[in-house]
Amino acid sequence: MLLLVGLFSCVNNKKVEDENNIVTKNGGVHWERIMSDHSDVDVHFSQPIVVNQVDSGVVFSVGVEHDPNRKFTKRILLNDIIHRDYKDDEFILKYKLKKGGYYTLVYLIDEHGVSVKSPHAADIEFFKIGGAERIPENQKQMYLLSPSNHCSKDDEVLLDFYLIHTNLKNGDYIDVVLDDKYKHVITDWSAFKIKGLSTGEHKLKMTLKDKKGNVISGPYNDIERHFCLE
Repeated sequence: MLLLVGLFSCVNNKKVEDENNIVTKNGGVHWERIMSDHSDVDVHFSQPIVVNQVDSGVVFSVGVEHDPNRKFTKRILLNDIIHRDYKDDEFILKYKLKKGGYYTLVYLIDEHGVSVKSPHAADIEFFKIGGAERIPENQKQMYLLSPSNHCSKDDEVLLDFYLIHTNLKNGDYIDVVLDDKYKHVITDWSAFKIKGLSTGEHKLKMTLKDKKGNVISGPYNDIERHFCLE
């Protein structure tokens, strides 16, 4: 079940309440928080991510078990450069990787295209080509899942992210800046729909911070992404 409810804390925003939900307006841009009901989701990664390099690219293998009645799709995020859906337990990425470290995040999305908000609904693995250092084992991490850095013909934008070792309930929060002028603070782990954006290029910046306002160290905890609407 998918619910649209009131948005996160905002700066210089106005909240308009109607019969269905609370819409936050900011300079003509509307933000709606998506509350996906994943409370009954039972996900088990029966096999951790295994990465093997072959001549044609990189092979990722992972086993995921969940309720077959739920229409979940597996999706893979490799660093912040490659995003793909796949159905089988093995996924071949025909892409030649440069030297460096790579974080492979395999997660589930529901029938609405929203990531499952559960600490057990994803798995992450680090591998390297050449010399590279990985982050500490229990480091808090944020991965921006949507929007992608491609152009879209939709009139609304899905803002979605996955968190590791934090759920924003301990004082951590996410600073969001859209187009260098719309500033927001996310204090709840939810996806959002953004409506009212003009066509053309837009810039999104997200930063994961602790309760004291310090940026939490991590490979993608302070990220900037460009996307466009046609």
